[in-house]
Amino acid sequence: MSLAHMPTAPIDVEKCYACDGGRVIADQAGIACDNCGRSYASIQAVQDKVARILAAREPIDVLEVDQWTSTGDIRSIPWDLLKQRGIEGVRGGDSEAIRVISGGRFVFKSVKTHERPSIGRVWFRQGPSGLPEMYLENYDSSD
Repeated sequence: MSLAHMPTAPIDVEKCYACDGGRVIADQAGIACDNCGRSYASIQAVQDKVARILAAREPIDVLEVDQWTSTGDIRSIPWDLLKQRGIEGVRGGDSEAIRVISGGRFVFKSVKTHERPSIGRVWFRQGPSGLPEMYLENYDSSD
């Protein structure tokens, strides 16, 4: 619908994602938030942005390991088998040495897409093949 064909009375279309306190109103003047004044190109742009924001709030399951355990064969072990075996199932790289030195880190947890791993941590998630895929990493390069 073009702005020329808009009714003269404003139409309340969507919640404003920019200020989270206003409503996006469409009228003959255009499409804008009634609170912060942000203008939008189209209603679809608003709806698409809201959908992306909501998707980002959904938790995802990850396996968090320390950076040394991540050098092992994690990527070749099926996700379900990793859950059964735990850190003891990971071999190669520095993974076995870190278990001897400090025990390593190996925790399944849920995180939000806006979260990031702590320094020295690596997050894996289950890939479509059932094998782990690196999701995010935050290697500590200070040593």
